[in-house]
Amino acid sequence: MAEQPQGDKEKLDFLKREEVRTMAKDIAKLRREEVEKERKRIADIKIEQKRKKEEKPQQPIKEEQPQLPIKEEEPNLPAMDKAQISLAPEAKTPNISVPKPLSHTQKVIIRLVIGFIIVFLLVNAGLFVYWYFIKEAVPQEPIEQTVPIQQPTLPVKEEPTPPSEITIQPLEIIDRPLSFGFEIPDAPRSIDTIIIHSAHAPLLQNNSLNIDSMIDEFKIFGVSPHYLISQEGIVYHLVKDEDIAYHAGASSMPDGRINISLFSIGIDLVYLQTASPTDIQYQTLAQLVKELSAKYAVPSKNILGHQEISPTRKTDPWNFDWDFFRSLLE
Repeated sequence: MAEQPQGDKEKLDFLKREEVRTMAKDIAKLRREEVEKERKRIADIKIEQKRKKEEKPQQPIKEEQPQLPIKEEEPNLPAMDKAQISLAPEAKTPNISVPKPLSHTQKVIIRLVIGFIIVFLLVNAGLFVYWYFIKEAVPQEPIEQTVPIQQPTLPVKEEPTPPSEITIQPLEIIDRPLSFGFEIPDAPRSIDTIIIHSAHAPLLQNNSLNIDSMIDEFKIFGVSPHYLISQEGIVYHLVKDEDIAYHAGASSMPDGRINISLFSIGIDLVYLQTASPTDIQYQTLAQLVKELSAKYAVPSKNILGHQEISPTRKTDPWNFDWDFFRSLLE
């Protein structure tokens, strides 16, 4: 996760101050956004309540407007149809119900239905005549029965199944809680994303792949992932899943969300920038991601690399074979 510094001790001190300053800005920005969202939510609730109060007195006004007796004010219209004239006096008598004449569309539909029923009856009658009178009168030729010749079966040699090349060992996780690089949230957080990183300790070039060296470098920059996987495939649990680890930095999801550290879990693979993860690291990472995805219902589209969420700043995980890794998740 740490980038290769260039220069002397002053350059290193400058980088430390800039990283701490960046983290402080991210935290302050996060808190401001949360306060702004809460204010906006309260304002929206007040606006909605005010709108509902204004709409309540207008409802009875709409109900009191059925006043336009248009039908009763048409005695002076031109001469009506004979059928309407003959039905007009009968409509006044409550005991006689006059059926309305069918429209042209209704008549067409009724004719189509009757025609379909007639065709259906004719087809069934034709089938009945064919099966019971015509087909029974046709003589059927006798069918010759052929007896299949049984061929001798040769014994099949059972080839031994080759042993599996990769034996998956139980996941070994060592708890090594840190006192830096994370914060405890005020409320339980919802986890739906996993971010994969790669890292080594460039400041300690003689021992840059050592776990203690990695943790010392994390402490210098005040950052940490939740999990760290060594070259031997050993998993170190550095920060609790329910806590917010500082691993994503300034980044954004494909769906537009920012502050990814709030709802994600970070996993670091220890190897050099010019190398690739070892086979045991791929296997261990796949097992760990499977368990975390099942536990927190993480969709496959939210299993991302650090470079995918911060393409202008980061390039890790370095030399990572995504096709091979996703095949291990299936």
